[in-house]
Amino acid sequence: MHNVNLFVEDFGHEAFIKAIVTRFANEYEVEILIKSYVFKDLTVCAIPDPHIERWLLIGSAAFKAVLGKGCAAPDYKCERDRYKKLLIQAIRDAGLSPLLGGMEHAEDIVNAMDLERMEQADDSLGKLIKALHKKFKEWNN
Repeated sequence: MHNVNLFVEDFGHEAFIKAIVTRFANEYEVEILIKSYVFKDLTVCAIPDPHIERWLLIGSAAFKAVLGKGCAAPDYKCERDRYKKLLIQAIRDAGLSPLLGGMEHAEDIVNAMDLERMEQADDSLGKLIKALHKKFKEWNN
């Protein structure tokens, strides 16, 4: 079993990172234990540029698969709270209430994502996906 310790900014960041790490563990059939806020076996920087909500919004096909309606992939602008507002609106447009700003759907959206496509869609997410592939391949051998 491998320990994966997260040091995250907020609930949204934690929800997304836990979901993508768990997905890799399942795909590579590697047992992990996730804890938050202390580093040990796995250190991978997951720095969303500019915000974690954008990572969910650029996965429009996954968004549609989970919520029944796609969303427009936002352009890259770093205005305060812009992506949070876009995510909330996309959740509402799908006919749902965003109870936690939409981040309550992070795990399902991440699990529905085409990771190869996401790796190309965003530089910061691409770096995370490449780093996770490398680490889980190492653990799987």
